[in-house]
This record gives sequence, C-alpha cells and structure tokens, in this order.
Amino acid sequence: MNEARALSSYIKGLKCEASQLKYSKTAESFHIASVGYMTEIVDGYGILLIKYIDEQKKGTRKSLLREITDEKEKIAALAESCLGHQIAFMNQAGIKVDSQTGK
Repeated sequence: MNEARALSSYIKGLKCEASQLKYSKTAESFHIASVGYMTEIVDGYGILLIKYIDEQKKGTRKSLLREITDEKEKIAALAESCLGHQIAFMNQAGIKVDSQTGK
C-alpha cells in the first residue's frame, strides 16, 4: 500500500513540476501529452491500485482488477502517443531520432 501511494505521490509531484514549466511552441504538444500521461497515471491507475490493495471483498477486487487492466491499456496507448510527441519534438529541435527504433 505504501509503495502504491509513494508511486502516485512521486508522479503527482513530477506532474506538478512539469505543469509549471514554461515551454516553447515547438515543445507544446510534447508537454501537453506528458502532463496528460502523468495525470492518467495518478488520477486513474494510482487511485484504482490503492482501492484494489485496500479492498477486502473478493467480488469488488475482481471488478477493480478489470478496471486496472483497462486503465493499463489506456496508459500504454498514452505512453505510445507521448513517445511520438517526444520524437517529433526532438526532431524539430534538431536531434534526429528514428521513430521506428527510438534512437
């Protein structure tokens, strides 16, 4: 439980710091995607994980596990989108990155 709360708190702190950054027009889509990704981890996955760990009823835990699985899929899609925005930003900034390999 403590580790789940610590993870959520850590990501929330990163999100708060990232939200306060001034970013260039070139970095805007990457910034927005990154903050959205962190928001989903904290407000979606983090909350569900803590509820799951805390829950005692088997039926409710099973339902929460399904929600967590759905949330993980959503987060994976956001991570992929965020990576695309990051690669585009880096390429615009003059750091050439191959979108296939991420290198």
